[in-house]
Amino acid sequence: MTVNLDSLEGLITASVGEFLRLHAGRVADGYAIVELGSYKGKSTAYLAAGASDGVQVYAVDAWDLPGNQAGWGALRFTDCATREAFRQQLMLSGARDKVTVIQEFTAAAGREWSGPPVGMLYVDADHSYDSVCADFAAWAPHLTPGALVVFDDYGGRNKGVTQAVNELVSADELEFLRLACGRLAVCAR
Repeated sequence: MTVNLDSLEGLITASVGEFLRLHAGRVADGYAIVELGSYKGKSTAYLAAGASDGVQVYAVDAWDLPGNQAGWGALRFTDCATREAFRQQLMLSGARDKVTVIQEFTAAAGREWSGPPVGMLYVDADHSYDSVCADFAAWAPHLTPGALVVFDDYGGRNKGVTQAVNELVSADELEFLRLACGRLAVCAR
């Protein structure tokens, strides 16, 4: 049984989800879509819904690993119930077979990556400047030429994301394409 993806619990809007779904569909067969920071899986489900049969989505999150300190207000990213909600929502959305789950810290997963070349990277893990920079540095070697790199929560109160993206663009590591949905920094490698 599948559900309307917008009815899933998560932190993205329907417009962000539809943006992710549309762009996931543009990733060429044989390449990977990698999501850094999956929370309860709403964005994961949208990515999987858009990905062609020849593209696998990799959801990377530390969830309840020892040492994970992630949290924001009342949101408990490190609670084992969050990881279970992720699993349940993948089942409800029908995305389970399209998603490979990697429970690991996002930069460590990038340093250890042995999967296919990455055609789309969605960065939505720790929003601190140092973590965003470390995530990009770890995953950059795996990006295909022209890969789409999308950073969630650009602008506004997320100064770490904004500073990191602006510096990566200034250093010619990425080309800034546009701001989408009022919060997504859409870049190309």
